[in-house]
Amino acid sequence: MSTEQLKVYRLAVCLFPDVTPLDYQGPIELLGGFSTANQARWGHLYKNLPKCTIDPEYLSHTHEPVKPMTGPAVVPTMTYAEALERKDGKEFDIILIPGGPSPNPGLADPSLMDGSWLLAGTGLLTGKRATTNKSMYRMIVEDTKEFNVTWVP
Repeated sequence: MSTEQLKVYRLAVCLFPDVTPLDYQGPIELLGGFSTANQARWGHLYKNLPKCTIDPEYLSHTHEPVKPMTGPAVVPTMTYAEALERKDGKEFDIILIPGGPSPNPGLADPSLMDGSWLLAGTGLLTGKRATTNKSMYRMIVEDTKEFNVTWVP
């Protein structure tokens, strides 16, 4: 199947200083294999690939490299402002918010260490499907009942 026939899912990876690298690198390692570029390059070698591709964008407040808690800095491909100003009408299908210290302690309860928990508290996940850190899953589901989020284990 050619990549032109595949559904393309847009993935936003939200970066901030001291982000926990494994929280985005692990999923990207898995999902990156389904990128449009990788499927075009290697898809002919596999029999049972999904009928979709996943194309990630790395977002931050600026295009300056973002230094995670450990490891090399990551250069964002897009700013949050650029994502909001897109004229093509394409929204992100998946938003990956890794954990780590709060990027802006004034905006977050310091006891919350999970990005999806913080996002649910803003109401932005109302009516959406979301997942979260498995060690905190039950606590997050209980704490966000009022926001009508469909939490996926």
